[in-house]
Amino acid sequence: MFGRRAPFLFAALLLVFTACSQNPSTQETGNHQKNETNSAARQSAQNPDNEKHAFLAPKSKLDRMKDVKIYVDHRRWKLKDQYKHAKVNMTVEYVSEVSKKEKLTVHFVKNTTPEFYVSIQEEGIKLFDGEAKLNVFDKKKNEQMYEFILKNDSAEEDQHELVRVIKVEDGIFAIHYTMKKAPMAKKHRQKWIDLLLKAEVK
Repeated sequence: MFGRRAPFLFAALLLVFTACSQNPSTQETGNHQKNETNSAARQSAQNPDNEKHAFLAPKSKLDRMKDVKIYVDHRRWKLKDQYKHAKVNMTVEYVSEVSKKEKLTVHFVKNTTPEFYVSIQEEGIKLFDGEAKLNVFDKKKNEQMYEFILKNDSAEEDQHELVRVIKVEDGIFAIHYTMKKAPMAKKHRQKWIDLLLKAEVK
């Protein structure tokens, strides 16, 4: 989620997850890596929906993120930031160099499940005073996909978010694509669902 309330929601989420982690008392940030662009950097970017091809996003150097494969569209995307929380939870953020209204965020959270992660997000929508809706539209044994739509909030811009939450042996990966526009066009929404489904985690 973009905006001023999002850090509070994620901070609360991390407090819960960190309590379940192996090293809850140790805080670590840093490991920042910036200005790397994806393999589509030389492609034109006139229309965000005019290419069906998927491209690998730049790789993170964080230990738990090294083997993750994240796919983006043909436009220019860069790895803006990456950091650890309490040595075990990690976040990597990609931004579009073409549109300031889009970003892609990957969270690794140790010792939790897709069900619990989604339940925390469902509680989080109570922070908004606008029209906030969270809908789980695909649920499988080891993963869930949901979308979050916010409109007419007093503090936040309209936004539409697509999220894939995947269970792995030691926790979950949550891959968020967010656009500061709500709702997304149907074609654009389906394109990003397909890209999120291509992601590979271990």
